[in-house]
Amino acid sequence: MSNGYTSRVERKQQQQKKQKKDPKKGLWKKILLGLLAFVMLVVIVCGVVVANMIHDAPTLNASDLQTPLSTRIYDQNGKLVSTLFHQENRISVSINEVPKELQDAVISIEDKRFRKHHGVDVRRLAGAIFANIKNGWGAEGGSTLTQQVIKRSVLTPEKTLTRKVQEAWLALQLERKYSKDEILEMYLNNVYFGHGAYGIKTAAITYFGQENLSKLNTSQMALLAGMPNLPSADDPFKHPERAKARRDLVLSAMANNHVISQQEAEKAKAKSISEILRKKEKKQENDDPYNAYIDAVYDQLVKKEKVVTDKQFFQDGLKIYTYLDKKSTAKSV
Repeated sequence: MSNGYTSRVERKQQQQKKQKKDPKKGLWKKILLGLLAFVMLVVIVCGVVVANMIHDAPTLNASDLQTPLSTRIYDQNGKLVSTLFHQENRISVSINEVPKELQDAVISIEDKRFRKHHGVDVRRLAGAIFANIKNGWGAEGGSTLTQQVIKRSVLTPEKTLTRKVQEAWLALQLERKYSKDEILEMYLNNVYFGHGAYGIKTAAITYFGQENLSKLNTSQMALLAGMPNLPSADDPFKHPERAKARRDLVLSAMANNHVISQQEAEKAKAKSISEILRKKEKKQENDDPYNAYIDAVYDQLVKKEKVVTDKQFFQDGLKIYTYLDKKSTAKSV
């Protein structure tokens, strides 16, 4: 018995000696446990914050994705200059009427993994976060086509963390309710192309005089796909060199995504902008003397100052009062 008792005492003494020999081991254990507790606390806090942001997000209704009221533009004397969103300025198109090559052109430049993600592209989002850290908040949005539909239809235009979280959440909800083709159709029918044309079918008529999208060539499709980014700055009628650079960027993206071959891309790039545009008449259906001014107002409010969204600018029945002098504008035309 004494031997057994002695051995237990000795083992205990040996353990105590080991602890005395390695005091850092206990310290590191405490540090790791503390870090683990901190990380868990941060995760919980972030989860609560995100949950609150999502809770405050607007409800996604089908009516939000449609087109309600026309916006009115007034001159410096308070007289009506133009009413946006006339029915003739927007011709809806079914996704079945949009050639696959045109669909792929849009996807290639706007959201190349559109068919694979569920509303949010994690890889693209990670790149956007890095760009924002490097260049400041708002440097890059990382929005998918689904998120752009949400941004134009439901949310306010400011670039805040709350809005981005809500945008991502609603994009996930949109993908659950609608198919990829339905979402792409929403985008193509709501996006603005300049010259009072919103919707890709109206844009095809405005720039090419062509209502049948299947009759557009690759160069024309690429030009349309690239225009929503900056419709006024890349206006092919006024800024053909900028429009060509943007079109060529789309064609390169299409080749990289194996939508067309490199040879087809180069052949399409060889076409001049004037060659693929319709002849612009002095007066045309969607080009009154004030369209250039209206496009400038659009760029200022939507693109630069981000006071309103695309949807609000064209479809929320706004009354926008400007410094436009109708007499001086008429003389310059």
